Amino acid sequence: MILTNIKIEQLLSLAGLLVILAHINLFLHVFYTRNTSNFTYVYIISFLSANILAFIYGLISKLYVLYIPAFIIIIVLSYILFIKASYAETDKVEKDLVDKHIIHF
Repeated sequence: MILTNIKIEQLLSLAGLLVILAHINLFLHVFYTRNTSNFTYVYIISFLSANILAFIYGLISKLYVLYIPAFIIIIVLSYILFIKASYAETDKVEKDLVDKHIIHF
């Protein structure tokens, strides 16, 4: 079976929509909890780099079904990276206080 351009774009649209939905869920979790312990810096930087490349390729190829989801993921990952970097010291201080039984959660 040979896929036409229309079918390929429909598949890309569906894949982009699913990726956006998955990452919006991650964004909301990080937004409300400020918990980024499940994300390593290697994961964030490598996935961010891959999506920057996908965004550039989508722009050059004029494939909106590629660059729109990539752009949204870039925003989400940038936010997660910002929260991870901003709260790294705060998390360490809280952990030390809990370990010393000064505060309890």
